Amino acid sequence: MNSGKFLFYMYIFLLSALKCTAQEISFNHLTTNDGLSNNSVMAIYQDEKGFMWFGTRNGINLYNGNRFITYKFSKNNSNSLIDNKVLHITGNGKDEIYIITAQGISAFNTAQNQFRTLLQGTTGTMHYHKQLYISQKNKIYRYENNRFVPFYELKDFSSINISALYIEDEYIWMGTEEHGLFRLNKKHELVHLLPQGNISNIFKDSTGKVWIGTWEQ
Repeated sequence: MNSGKFLFYMYIFLLSALKCTAQEISFNHLTTNDGLSNNSVMAIYQDEKGFMWFGTRNGINLYNGNRFITYKFSKNNSNSLIDNKVLHITGNGKDEIYIITAQGISAFNTAQNQFRTLLQGTTGTMHYHKQLYISQKNKIYRYENNRFVPFYELKDFSSINISALYIEDEYIWMGTEEHGLFRLNKKHELVHLLPQGNISNIFKDSTGKVWIGTWEQ
């Protein structure tokens, strides 16, 4: 068999495999009819038990595969969610879920089944790597000893809003609104990898590839 025919058969095989794989994909739809508190889902997180957390415009929902448990702000309960408009969710992989809302940050202790307020006010984004990190405008804060302390500042970019964070041992990746993507190494050497663009998400997969989500008006 010559190389041309071999490549041709390989393409046919790959297309057939992709077609079979695509046919096996199925979707289940979960809506307010199933117990979701609102159909506008703003954030999704899977915890260490495999449970799914859905942040919506009207509370946060825990889904265990069979039913939803909904948590909302309660005016007379200091141990409730700080606000019902949920924007981001992450966790420490143990017993706490962190939620950014329109009014601040709440932490949910899964063992105690209650919330506590970590911070009141507007927050850009967050990431958990050994500790919780958040952004406010052009600054990054780290949660230590029950409070957020300054960690890093984009000093030459005071008008920038950090909109996405990914923190690992080697690098800190910072996505921004309008000003693209920055990367900071251990020596605090800053590289402006993407000079423009609105970054919404940063994710590193199991192969080491970094994926950047963007949006345009």
